Amino acid sequence: MSKKESWFWGKIRDNLKLDFMKRVENKVEPGWPDVHYLHKALSGWIELKYEAKFPRKIDFEPGQPIWLDNYFRNGGCCYVWLYVEKDNTIYIWLGCHAKELNELGGTEKVKPFAQVQMNARGWLELYQLLFSTENSNVELLTYQNNP
Repeated sequence: MSKKESWFWGKIRDNLKLDFMKRVENKVEPGWPDVHYLHKALSGWIELKYEAKFPRKIDFEPGQPIWLDNYFRNGGCCYVWLYVEKDNTIYIWLGCHAKELNELGGTEKVKPFAQVQMNARGWLELYQLLFSTENSNVELLTYQNNP
């Protein structure tokens, strides 16, 4: 994880108060996302990215798009969170879109699932997005098929 992604992780850890949230460094098996969370019996994975301005594509480590896609398609919750410094905004995609996001123009083709400002209101919106009882994997799969 780069220094900028470490900074982003610190902001998430300090502002999104969950029951369990850990940064994961897996040197044995490539492709694992950066953060695992568990809150109110809902768990998932988050791949963190940091860019100065909104990119045309998101660069992943080899294996990450495959891992995210497989995990999501097998019923797990996983996301790609991109912090864009210029906008002070977090853009969120479902993990199943990582392969497309890794291609040139991918961020233009696949619109974010959500975007929030990194401020007090944004953290609340993000919490509600992830842990609202209305959100389920069925709804996320529906969104994945009809963004």
